[in-house]
Amino acid sequence: MNGEYETLLSHLPLPKTIASCAMGRLRVPVAATTYPPPWYGYPPAFIPFWSQGEGIYVGLWKHWFTERTTSFVEVYLDWPHIVVEIARTPEQFFCYATITAIVAHDGVRPETERFAQDANITNLAEIDSATMNTGDDPGGFAAIRQFQTDTPLASVADVARYDGWFPRVNFATSIHWWQHCCSLEVGDDVRAAWPATVPTPPWVAAPPTRQMFRDFVQAGDYRSAWLTLNSAGWPLPDARAAIGQLAAAAGNGEFSTLADAWLSASSGQTGGY
Repeated sequence: MNGEYETLLSHLPLPKTIASCAMGRLRVPVAATTYPPPWYGYPPAFIPFWSQGEGIYVGLWKHWFTERTTSFVEVYLDWPHIVVEIARTPEQFFCYATITAIVAHDGVRPETERFAQDANITNLAEIDSATMNTGDDPGGFAAIRQFQTDTPLASVADVARYDGWFPRVNFATSIHWWQHCCSLEVGDDVRAAWPATVPTPPWVAAPPTRQMFRDFVQAGDYRSAWLTLNSAGWPLPDARAAIGQLAAAAGNGEFSTLADAWLSASSGQTGGY
């Protein structure tokens, strides 16, 4: 991870241990993880911490210009792109990382104990017990106390009880998440369940275009411009130009830091998302 990302994380309302983990100073004790993760075509909403296999990334998911809260996600960058919410709090995220280590080593090793201690995880025995029943299946995480409130989408047993912001096959909710999502978050099951009475945002209904993005920026609709920028179908050169335009128009210092970080990570690369 580059220095701009560390600067950004230091300004967000997150514990310092998150930045330490993202920068590789507090490493998940799993040999298959790669710090820093190589570029593999991720959108600017994703702040990468590490990769675990080609095209599989773990990190922070932050939307700008919306009321959405941050989440921790797994991102699968091979087509079709999938973003999975695995944690909604730093405590849940470090539980997830601890579970990854326990399952990789088939038990609790001393290095996992040290990681949990450094990450302020105090219920290692409870976490270990949960892995004996369900391994690293997120559906089993709800048995762990950190996941019993603000449960992430990957771990909820009843989607009707999920109160977060990620798209799901439940539109009968007070949170109008469909107005604040990008297409990379919308799975085929959600598309199939989308009611005709709920308008589909244009960047979800069809691949985004540079003109669609420019129209939103010119109208001062930075939320829609951002969500358009994080939807599937962007060649990298176009996306790099677009985030620069949005940063210049918005005049938001923290967002400009994010733009600089993402531009630095994608510099000299090819492809898109």
